[in-house]
Amino acid sequence: MLVSYRLRTTGKIVGCPVALPADADLHLIPISAVIKCLADYSGVAPEEIELLDVWDER
Repeated sequence: MLVSYRLRTTGKIVGCPVALPADADLHLIPISAVIKCLADYSGVAPEEIELLDVWDER
């Protein structure tokens, strides 16, 4: 899936892919897990992530 998010401290908008297992149901994945993944990727606390959009590319 592709996501876009804003870093609250800087206002920077980032887009990136997030890999999911082929049989994963996007509707069953907790948003908090996606935010944690993005926070780890960006090196910030989860509270700094503002999720903007999610696209499922399948």
